[in-house]
Amino acid sequence: MPGWPPPPTDPPLPVPLGARGLESIAPRRVAIVQLGFLGDVLLATPVARALRARWPGARIVWVVHPRWAEALAGNGNIDEVVPAAGLLGLIRALRGADLCVDLQRSMATSLAAWLARVRLRVGRPAGRLRDSLLSHVVPAQRAYSAHFRASILRVFGVSEVSLDLSLAAASEVAAGAAGASRQVAPDLAASIGTGPIVALAPFARLATRQWPMARWEALGRRLRAERDARLLVLWGPGDEERAGVFAHAVGATLAEPTGIRGLAAQVAACDVLVGACSGPRHVAVSQRVPTVTVHGATAVGGWTRPTAWHRAAFTDLPCRPCNRPTCPIGVKCLVDLDEGRVLALVDAVLGLGPEPELTVRIRR
Repeated sequence: MPGWPPPPTDPPLPVPLGARGLESIAPRRVAIVQLGFLGDVLLATPVARALRARWPGARIVWVVHPRWAEALAGNGNIDEVVPAAGLLGLIRALRGADLCVDLQRSMATSLAAWLARVRLRVGRPAGRLRDSLLSHVVPAQRAYSAHFRASILRVFGVSEVSLDLSLAAASEVAAGAAGASRQVAPDLAASIGTGPIVALAPFARLATRQWPMARWEALGRRLRAERDARLLVLWGPGDEERAGVFAHAVGATLAEPTGIRGLAAQVAACDVLVGACSGPRHVAVSQRVPTVTVHGATAVGGWTRPTAWHRAAFTDLPCRPCNRPTCPIGVKCLVDLDEGRVLALVDAVLGLGPEPELTVRIRR
């Protein structure tokens, strides 16, 4: 299926040196460290679920940047969300933990866990200096990012994990029903068209993830004209003005300003989300809404949930994925991608029905 990445084919990973015996530990306080961004936080939520299943009696805390703390509110697998920023804030947040699962792997988080005297400090490889600050460096499985993050839990005896992303926002904001969710964007009910409700999330932080707006406009017009779609334009901080211009150009509804919980409710009201490789696509995954993502510099397999409900549009240039913030050849991987290919993927995911839970084996 085009745009549907195959499952990982890496060989089994060896148990890291010195990690034997971790299967039998019984920590009292487990700290997960994933500070941000929004997509990274959501992609790490399967780790919390797996840790809760592994140690039901442990107190699980999540250390996160204050900007993204809202994404973890109401998560039943977490006992405490600890917003923290800066080295001193991280040290305070990590004190008293028996085990730190460092998913961020920055110099600050590695050093903070060491200075906080957390006895077991586990994370994937991130460079010799940072690795020296961990008690156990665990190679991660090359796979979809949620699988990649959860794979380090194999040293604790975790052999299977659900990769469903957790974001409890939609049910809390919109009273827990699909019909109520649609009230988050009431203008859609009066919008032109009787076809599917399509969320458009066109904006990206980096130029190498930003599909030209002319392409987005062409896609929006074709969705309206050829699929009779109702369009909802999503936007984040700093994007409201250009989002308004874009919505007007394609005859779409501009989403109301909101936080993460409101964004989840807006997305839950839709039949499919089409967007850049950015946070809203992962919000959609958490709400079981199909996605079509326009990929430029980023890797498809690493960021696309490996089911038929989630597709990626990309070109076959030999230089991609480069994962770079700038491009010396004018981001041809995005410029050369036409809206017809994206539209075909939208058609492919519509009408598939409910997406089943995705559970994977953690390779030993």
